[in-house]
Amino acid sequence: MTTTLYRGSAKNILGPVRVDGIATESIVFEFTDQYSIFDWGQMPNPIPGKGSALALTASALFEKLAEPSCWEELSKSKLALEFRKSAANLESTTRRNESSSVGSAINELGEKLKTNAQATHYLGIAENTDNLESPIKPKALGEVSNPFNRILVAPFAVKKPKAGNVLGKPIYDYSEYQGESGAKLIPLEFVFRFSFPKGSSFPSRVKSNSLYFEQVPLALDSGVEFQSGTEMSFPVLECSTKFETTDRPVTLSEAVLISGLSTERFEELLIRTAWCGLFLKHEFSKMGIELADGKIEWGVSDSGEFVLLDSVGPDEVRILIDGTQVSKEILRADYRDSDWYRAVVAAKEQIFKSGDLNWKKSVTLAPEKLSSNRLRLVGDMYQSLANGISGKEIFGNLSELKSIAAEIAEGSNE
Repeated sequence: MTTTLYRGSAKNILGPVRVDGIATESIVFEFTDQYSIFDWGQMPNPIPGKGSALALTASALFEKLAEPSCWEELSKSKLALEFRKSAANLESTTRRNESSSVGSAINELGEKLKTNAQATHYLGIAENTDNLESPIKPKALGEVSNPFNRILVAPFAVKKPKAGNVLGKPIYDYSEYQGESGAKLIPLEFVFRFSFPKGSSFPSRVKSNSLYFEQVPLALDSGVEFQSGTEMSFPVLECSTKFETTDRPVTLSEAVLISGLSTERFEELLIRTAWCGLFLKHEFSKMGIELADGKIEWGVSDSGEFVLLDSVGPDEVRILIDGTQVSKEILRADYRDSDWYRAVVAAKEQIFKSGDLNWKKSVTLAPEKLSSNRLRLVGDMYQSLANGISGKEIFGNLSELKSIAAEIAEGSNE
C-alpha cells in the first residue's frame, strides 16, 4: 500500500511504489508550493506554481548530470580550464601517496565523469500518478508537455542521529553510521562556494575564527579576501549537518567521522562535490545566470558508488542575474529585517547555552505573510527559470527571467 512516508515543509515523500523495469520498490518526491527558510519549517503562504517548477528544474538537471556528453561539453569550457588551473595549487594531505596533489585527483575524476557521468537517484517523471498502486512507467523530460510535480527516485536508507547531551551540553550521536554497509544517505550537506553574495554566512565565519582554514574541508589561500565581489575558479568546500534542529557547519575531522567514510573516500566525495558544483555553474551560465554557491546531498549505493540525492534547483543554490537573486534567497531577504527573524536568530544562539535543542518553542512571534503581488512575482521567477533550464515552455504567459529579476530588484514585500 502506498502511503505518505514523510510530509515535509516543501516536499512530500510517497511510497513505496512499483516502477516498470525496476525490480526493487521506489519512492515518489511530490514537490509542493510551500517553502521553508531559516530551518523554521512551512512558511505562512504558498507560492503559485513553485512545486511544478522545482520538479521540472530537478528533472532537467538530473538528466543532464547523468549524460556523459554534458560532462564532455563542460570539460571544454573556459570554466573548467580555470577550475583545473586553480585546483593544481591545492596540496592533498589525505592521499596515501604524499607526492600526489588534489589537482591530479581532480583531473582523474574529471576524465571519469566524461565517460560515466554522475549517478543520481532520479528515475524519471511520475506523470498522471493518481493511482500509485499500479506500476508506474517513468517518463523522460522529452516525453512531457504539461506541468507535473512528482518525480520517481530510488530509496536510500535514512538514519537520523540521536539527540543527547554530555555534561548538560546538547550533542548528536552519529555512532550508528560508523562501519555501516549497504545503501545509505550520508547525513551531511556538502556546500560549494564560487562567490560570496549578500546573505552569505561565510565571510563572517572566516573573520570570527582565525583557524577556519585549518578546519574547513577544502579552501584556497587564506590570504584571499572573502567578501562580496570575490570570485573563485575552484570553490571553497564546506560541510554542515542535515538532521539536526539547525544546520551546523562542521570541521573536516568531524565531517569525516559523521560520514562513516574513510579519508580517501571522503576526499573523493569532496572532489565530486566540486565538479558537480562546476557542472551546475556551467548550466546556469548558459542562461546568463551566475551561480554563487549551493549545496548537494550524497548517498552510497549497495555497490559503494556515490549517488547524488535529494533535489537540485533554486532552493539548493544561490543564483543571480545582473546582481539580483533569482533563487530562494530573495525569500530569505524578505524576512531578514523582521522581528520574527531576529527572534529566530536569538533562539538558535541559545541552543548551546541552554542545552535545549528545541529552539522554536522560545520564538513567540510568527512570520508575516508575503503580499499577493510578491508571491506572484516569485512564482513567475521559479517557473521562468524552470522553462529556461529545461529548454521547454511548460509554463506559459511569463516574462523573460531578466525582466522578472528587474521587477524583483525594484520591489519589496509591498
